[in-house]
Amino acid sequence: MAAGKDLNNSLDLGVIVIEDDRRISVWNDWIAHKAQIPAAKALGRTLAELFPALEGAPLLAAVERVFSAGLPTIMSHHFHPRVLPLVEVRGRVVEPVEQSVVVRPLLTGEGRQAACLIQVSDLTSAVKRDRHLRKITAYSRTLFDMSADALVTVDGEGRMLETNPSFETLTGRSGAGLQGQPFCEVFLSVEEARSFVRQAFADRLRHDVTLTLRHADGGLRHVLLNAAVIPGAHSDDPCLYISARDISHRIEAQRQLARKSDELERSNAELSAFAYVASHDLRQPLRMISSYLGLIERRLGTALPDDLREFLSFAVDGARRMDRLILDLLEYSRVGHDDGRREAVDVAEVVNDSLLNLKLAIEESQAELVVGALPVIESDRLELLRLFQNLIGNALKYRSLDRLPRIEVGYRGDGGEHCFFVRDNGIGIAAEQSDRAFGIFQRLVPAEQYEGTGIGLAICKKIVEHRGGRIWVDSRPGFGSTFFFTVPEDAAAS
Repeated sequence: MAAGKDLNNSLDLGVIVIEDDRRISVWNDWIAHKAQIPAAKALGRTLAELFPALEGAPLLAAVERVFSAGLPTIMSHHFHPRVLPLVEVRGRVVEPVEQSVVVRPLLTGEGRQAACLIQVSDLTSAVKRDRHLRKITAYSRTLFDMSADALVTVDGEGRMLETNPSFETLTGRSGAGLQGQPFCEVFLSVEEARSFVRQAFADRLRHDVTLTLRHADGGLRHVLLNAAVIPGAHSDDPCLYISARDISHRIEAQRQLARKSDELERSNAELSAFAYVASHDLRQPLRMISSYLGLIERRLGTALPDDLREFLSFAVDGARRMDRLILDLLEYSRVGHDDGRREAVDVAEVVNDSLLNLKLAIEESQAELVVGALPVIESDRLELLRLFQNLIGNALKYRSLDRLPRIEVGYRGDGGEHCFFVRDNGIGIAAEQSDRAFGIFQRLVPAEQYEGTGIGLAICKKIVEHRGGRIWVDSRPGFGSTFFFTVPEDAAAS
């Protein structure tokens, strides 16, 4: 008897034995713990005495069926919630126990009914898992139905199982009209679609495959397909979970961009050719005008009145400035039309060459030049030379009249890009004029005071932006200017 008691107490389920007088003779530790009633208090009493709320409940009726007819009863939480008022206590958390209860006769060795046996199993974890799975299923179904991407599941034979509203909109067909139909036949190229499905099943994953889908109205849609193998919802056979995103607008935009790019390239080539021809043809009559004006001045010599001599001087100066303007326009049009050549360039050597080209202007102005440490970068040497020469030449040209010019060329690393600067102590630029300084033909000072065509800084801006950099100026009128420009660091030489 003691062995039987120990066995009952070791079981991971509740055991209650009720004698024919309806009193409890066995109340194991499991049921004592879950009911919060010790065996000493339960033994010898009835279920109705322990749990008054069970009066008229299905459990007591099942016990009576055992004694009156010997009929067993299986009761679960689905049909009889809280068959017994059992709880699980974990610290301060108390929760009801979901139960499966079996009520059956307990027979003697001769097969006669001796008592009623009640076995109680804890289904709480299983019920929680079931509820969680139902929530996940409902959540997944909601995501499937609400997705903006077209979604479809396809079985191993290529038939569509489930489709969401977005897929139905994409194809122009109803869900009922799609289910069970061949997935590949909604595409313009059935064979390409079949290859996609076969490869997706083989690799278990397929990314970013573009196919053309035929809409029910006869129109075509370009779609980006992604697929993954998942377990079947209603069978063990795997199926494909496919998303189809309509990228028709993107592809059309890319085609239009390519057309525009081709048109722009042709237009730029024509413009470059026009600029070269125009500059060449325009300079010829200017040379002739200057030559004949010079001949007139020499032919008349001292007989030329002072006012006419001044007029001739104005005319010669105008022709000279026009010639300079044409050359600057030609140089501006050529920026960015090289062959994309790149080489390791020692920037210090480039700056030195630009200073040699500007030697006469430097000596005439008695300018002081300070050049800091400069790196080696990968770029177009000729463009860098033009850039530094223009910036340093600009500083020499717009120097202050009351002090000797001082020009500093330097470099600093600046978060992912190389940053160069040219600093001067010249006349400076007003803050509201700083953006205009880089515009073509934008002169910020009168032509009578400083020569120039208003193109030099525009050329600098075009060179820098052609290489993916930025250019700007920090200046105060009367105190000088600092021109900065950057070169992306990925252009650095190793």
